[in-house]
Amino acid sequence: MKYALHQRSALVLLSLIVAGCAHHHIPAAQLQGRWQRTELNFGLGLKDGSELSEAQWSQFLASEITPRFPAGLSVVRMIGQWRDPAGAIVRENSHMVVIMHPGTAEDDAKIEAIRSAYVRQFEQDAVLRIDSPVIVRF
Repeated sequence: MKYALHQRSALVLLSLIVAGCAHHHIPAAQLQGRWQRTELNFGLGLKDGSELSEAQWSQFLASEITPRFPAGLSVVRMIGQWRDPAGAIVRENSHMVVIMHPGTAEDDAKIEAIRSAYVRQFEQDAVLRIDSPVIVRF
């Protein structure tokens, strides 16, 4: 009985040690800080039923997005889905642009300028914007 108690105590102690070692602590100096992750979803469908060409998208990316965030961004091709005013499900090819940024008022203005430019140039109803706080490490 006494042996079993010591054995259990040893197992509990060992479990606590292992659990403590499993936690990977990142020093605050290595954290770049709290930033924002912004996702912008650009539908490629046009009002006339056609679709934005790859050349048109590449030109928009090069002229409107990259100059505003030259440090980097990601572009993901995807298929978007939404319900139109008549209730029909619409699926369209889309691009999601992911930008990590400090979240300043200047960043916000740049993102809104990108959204406005796309809506204006390609007669879109909207560009979906999703913002999330993140901790960034480089």
